[in-house]
Amino acid sequence: MVSVEDFREYMKDQLRIDRERKSVQVVGSSIDDALLSATVELGLPKHRLEYEVLDPGSKGFFGVGKRDCILIVYQRETGKSSILGDINGDDFGLNDDILVNEDGYFTINLTDEGAFLLVHDPVGTGNKVNSSDVLETLITRGVENYDKNQVIEIVEKSKGEFVKIGTFEHLSANDASLDITISDDEMVVEMYVIAPGYGGMNLSVEKIMEALEVGGVEFGIRIDNIEDFIKKPVYNENYVIAEGQPVKNGEDSKLIYSFKQTGDIDLKQDKDGRINFKELNRFTNVVEGQPLATIKPPGVGVDGKTVFGRYIPATDGKVVEVKLGKNVSIVNDKTVVADVSGQVLLINGKITVETILVIDGDVNVETGNINSLGSVVIEGNVEDGFTVNAQANIEVNGYVGKSTLTSGGDIIVKQGINGGSGTEISAGGSVWSSFITNSKVESGDRVIVSDGIVNSHVDAAKKILCKGKRAKIVGGHLRAAQEINAAVIGTSGGTETLVEVGFDPKTKAEIEDLTSQLKIVTNRLDEVNKNLHSLVRIKKQNSELSEEKENFLKQLKSEHNKLTNQKRNLTDELSDKSVYLSSLSSEGIVGASKEVFPGVVIMVEDKTYEVKNLYKKSVSFVLDPEGFIITKDYVEIQEDIERRSINVNKTS
Repeated sequence: MVSVEDFREYMKDQLRIDRERKSVQVVGSSIDDALLSATVELGLPKHRLEYEVLDPGSKGFFGVGKRDCILIVYQRETGKSSILGDINGDDFGLNDDILVNEDGYFTINLTDEGAFLLVHDPVGTGNKVNSSDVLETLITRGVENYDKNQVIEIVEKSKGEFVKIGTFEHLSANDASLDITISDDEMVVEMYVIAPGYGGMNLSVEKIMEALEVGGVEFGIRIDNIEDFIKKPVYNENYVIAEGQPVKNGEDSKLIYSFKQTGDIDLKQDKDGRINFKELNRFTNVVEGQPLATIKPPGVGVDGKTVFGRYIPATDGKVVEVKLGKNVSIVNDKTVVADVSGQVLLINGKITVETILVIDGDVNVETGNINSLGSVVIEGNVEDGFTVNAQANIEVNGYVGKSTLTSGGDIIVKQGINGGSGTEISAGGSVWSSFITNSKVESGDRVIVSDGIVNSHVDAAKKILCKGKRAKIVGGHLRAAQEINAAVIGTSGGTETLVEVGFDPKTKAEIEDLTSQLKIVTNRLDEVNKNLHSLVRIKKQNSELSEEKENFLKQLKSEHNKLTNQKRNLTDELSDKSVYLSSLSSEGIVGASKEVFPGVVIMVEDKTYEVKNLYKKSVSFVLDPEGFIITKDYVEIQEDIERRSINVNKTS
């Protein structure tokens, strides 16, 4: 069994190893491309590398926002026994496939006390030091009075220690030269050393420490690095010999919520493949006095220190204002509790407990349009021509006709959305319905139906899931960032059906609008520039313009400045949205558990595939690494779907 002390010693060893490992920062169009560069720079095969991702990069969206990935690549640790392997007899596969092969090396160190030789053994199948190489180097360094047999013996034993072997005539002009550089933030000291020549002495620890003292460096000196340099010098490249202590600012206070802010989903089917929405709960209940969140106090900062010993004061975390909505309060200066029983929501960053507006029958001429700051439960139907707005959730126990429903949270329609031209359903959260017909639906999360979607325009920020034995997608245009899944997609009649995945539909629509605006502004700016250049040329030739043309020139200059600013703003906004869209890294998938009919058009990211032949089997469509849409084995809906409860006393 691993003791606490064993574990501490193990972690100390790992920290030392991490400090000693050489690393490089590399850039590439992909991780594999960057690793290829690292193999060249480090002179190591790929299987002996470890890496950390500083920036995963982005392939952009339609060429906009493309970025290379950036890695820090290390030499993989040698195959020493870990504490787990030593004590438990098993390294749990951590060292699998680690092949470490390093050549041996030797160092000749000329000092005031004479000439010394250090020989280090190879690792793995690396090559041993050749004594002839050592003897040749002794000559080039000007070493005299050495015993050849002693040198050969030192090479053979390879103790890794300096052994005096002879003398030399000191030529100070050929001593190793040292240059110290200190980073602008005074946090890193590096030395650049030029190798000694014939009769020149190597650097010593004392010489390096003296240079640091002259430079005023007094803190963070890496004596371990300096000692390693003496044993195995690194010439003609920067080498870290001191590091300051970075400042660590305290974290701001924050709220730790004790209620679910988002919910998973759990759809239950009956024997006919239908989903009984009456058994699905969607809201989070709280009772009076129930804790909703705890206020974590701000953290205390830890001062930093430069290599000159100058302290860098840290800032303590700030006390962030806790935003409270209705029916909540703070007790003991640290806990947010509910003042009433109801539904807890996070609205615009404020914890709120809402009561629920209940409509006992239909939304019709007797009720008029409905507007609520909380949630709305409609026991009947929403008839044609009416509007229901709620900042929280909307639940309809009947059907929705040609109507408009807008919700900051979720929308649940148990009997289905039987819309028509002008029907618009918009939810900040998810949309649940038995079916959706001839409607426009927009969801900030998911769209879940049991029977199917027919001739509708449906957008979902995450997924569109038609889960049920008869769940079909027939006609219309469906877009989702992550997944579209149904039993059947398309129809034998060839009704136009377009499904798109792999991007955020809302952001893509905004990008398309911005691109259109940018094109208009750019075309107008080109036209203005042509007229400006023409007038300026005429003015240079004639020294002046007529009053009419001079006024026109002023108007063009003003419009030029305005259009230039518009183009810059549109370009920046388009770039930001493109970077955001590509950062989602959504791997889109379209799946059908039974059939996909010819004529269905599938888009994954910016690639298009038209189904030519009937797929009378379960199948999934994905984008392969080469950028082609391919089929693969059908992937079942992965997530469990469950809904939050609404078992509270309803008040109007």
